[in-house]
Amino acid sequence: KDISAVEINAGSIDAVKAFGVYNGYIYDRPQVKVYGEDGRSFVQRSKEKYDLIFLSLVMTNTSQGMAYALSENYIHTVEAMKDYMDHLSDNGKIAFLAHDEYDLSKIVVTAVQALNEKGIPLEETPNYISLYSQVMQHQQGAVAIHEPVIIIKNKPFTEDESEELLKIASENKIIPLYAPLIMEKGPLHKIKEATSTIREYINSFKYNVTPATDNNPYFYNFNKGVPSTLITILVVVALCSIVLFAPFASKRRNLKPTLYFSLLGIGFMMIEVPLIQKFILYLGHPTLAFTFVLSALLLGSGIGGYLSNTKLFNRATKTFYLPAAMVTIISILLLV
Repeated sequence: KDISAVEINAGSIDAVKAFGVYNGYIYDRPQVKVYGEDGRSFVQRSKEKYDLIFLSLVMTNTSQGMAYALSENYIHTVEAMKDYMDHLSDNGKIAFLAHDEYDLSKIVVTAVQALNEKGIPLEETPNYISLYSQVMQHQQGAVAIHEPVIIIKNKPFTEDESEELLKIASENKIIPLYAPLIMEKGPLHKIKEATSTIREYINSFKYNVTPATDNNPYFYNFNKGVPSTLITILVVVALCSIVLFAPFASKRRNLKPTLYFSLLGIGFMMIEVPLIQKFILYLGHPTLAFTFVLSALLLGSGIGGYLSNTKLFNRATKTFYLPAAMVTIISILLLV
C-alpha cells in the first residue's frame, strides 16, 4: 500500500529519520512518501483519492492548551472536513485521534455540519460517523474520555462494518461510544431520531462546540462568549498604552504626532495580521505566509510613498479618486 505522510514541522521529520533504528526506519520504506508541508494544503492540491485520511493529535495537549484558543487552525474547519471527504475513495474514511471530550464533541459537530452541507439530510448524518475511546481515566472522581477516535465515511456504515469495528475495539480494549445501526446512543442518536437539532446539540454543552470555519478558524476556542485569553490581551494592551503614552499627554505639541503614528502603526498591523492568517491557508506554512505578506506590504508601501510625491499621482488622485478605487479593487480581489 502507498502511504503519504504529511508533517508541517521539518524538525519532526528529521528526528524520525535520525532515530530510525528505534522506529524501524518507517520513513525509508519504499511505500512511504514524506512531505514537509501543511496537511490541509497538501490534500487540496492532491489529485489522489485516499482509502484513509488519518489525523493523529494534530495539536499539542499541554498545560498551555488555552493559548491555542486565539490561534487559527485550518485543519479542523467545516471546509477542511469537506476537502478531506472530496479526496476519499468510494468507500474511504477519515479518522481523527483527538485528545479529550472537548475535541471529540467539536469534531463530531463539525462532521455533522460538513455532511449536511454536502447534501446529506441531518437525520442521516449519524450513520456516517463512528466513535470510540481509549480506557476511561478517572479524574477527581469523574469519568473522562481519553484519546477518542472519530471515524467518518463517505458512505453510511453498514451493520457488518460496525460489527467488525466493535470486534476490533473489543480485542484492543477500546470502548465504543457510537456504532451506527448497532450501538446508537447519546446526542448523535437524538439527531438521528430528529428529537434534537444541531443548534440544540451545540447549546447542550457547557463549553463552546460551534464548528470552526475558514472565516472563524478557532477550533480550540471552547469558551462561550469572549475568550478569556482575548480579555487578558486587551487589558494588558490598555495598561501598556497608558504607561507608554501618559508622559506625552502633558506635552501638547507632541500629542498629535504621537497619536498619528500610533494609529498608523495600529492600522498597518490590523491589515498585516489578518492577511498573514488568511495566506496560511493558501500557502500552507506560517513562515511562507509571513514572508510573502510582509514583503508585499513593505514593497507596496515603498512604491506608494515614492509615487505619492509625483505629479501624475497627485493629478490622478484629484481627478479619479485613485486611492478609493484601488482599495475597492483590492477588496473585491480578496473576497473572490
